[in-house]
Amino acid sequence: MRFTELKINEKLTFDKDIQPASFDADVAEPTRPEARSEGSGTKLTAGKPYRNKEAVKQLQAALEAMGYSTGYTGIDGLYGPRTSAAVALWKQDHGLSGGGDEIFASQIPAILRGKRASSNAASDLRRIDRQMPTSRNMAPADITRGEGSGRVTQAQGSSIRNLPISAELERIIAAAAEQVGVDVTITSGGQMPKREAESRGATTWKNSSGQTVWRLNGRDVRIGSTRHDNGQAADMDVMSGRGQVALDTPLMNSFVTALVQNGAKGGGGGHGYMGNRIHIDVIGAAQGGGETWRSSNQFNNAFRLGQRSRGTV
Repeated sequence: MRFTELKINEKLTFDKDIQPASFDADVAEPTRPEARSEGSGTKLTAGKPYRNKEAVKQLQAALEAMGYSTGYTGIDGLYGPRTSAAVALWKQDHGLSGGGDEIFASQIPAILRGKRASSNAASDLRRIDRQMPTSRNMAPADITRGEGSGRVTQAQGSSIRNLPISAELERIIAAAAEQVGVDVTITSGGQMPKREAESRGATTWKNSSGQTVWRLNGRDVRIGSTRHDNGQAADMDVMSGRGQVALDTPLMNSFVTALVQNGAKGGGGGHGYMGNRIHIDVIGAAQGGGETWRSSNQFNNAFRLGQRSRGTV
């Protein structure tokens, strides 16, 4: 759904305690939440039973448009913990107090009229998404051959690592995906090389996770280690049919092994690292780092199996 096609049927009113000061001054001061009547707006609340799904989809679309990611589950109309976190951080970024994740459908236009997500909020939402379980829409846990076609889609959602991956890395991922029957979505790809950023006078700052971020001309251009420089690394979601392939399942293990067999040299995959998303690169230990890190035993075993089959261990 395009954001310009959102149809807001609610009367455009805003609760007094969650109206950012930047909103148009000619909007009449609304009544406080406790004084609202049933007909003055649809209240969207988190958790089961999920209600008002179309309005929640509009809410999620507006949040996504402004950089407040609702996570892997996306625009599904279910007001779950990821959407709840996005609403709470939107309110926090706009200096709005009270109510937590409470919001009315009539407030959705306010999200699109506000400011974009802060770097800290975006980072927090990525961390929340990685750490939450994603049992919905998962591929069958016991299959060893997927239902995908080997398609690789570069859909870098990251505001920093949004450059293409290298031709060599794309070849490796595509070959492995076709070998085991999965489809891959690249969520984080290449970034400006560190030397280039420094030569052009980029400044650095620390985000809420303690990572170093390089900023050039008011825009963040690179983050963290040099593995993603020049598109030599990728973070990815692995799909089979309509479901995501979970970490530490036979199919994911087969894919990790196939990646290494086809030339991958480094990687990471652990529930406390990126959830069911994995990292793969063509760097390995060449720059002094490890071949795997923050990974589950099954990820490490699958990685080593790929190395043994290539005679690299």
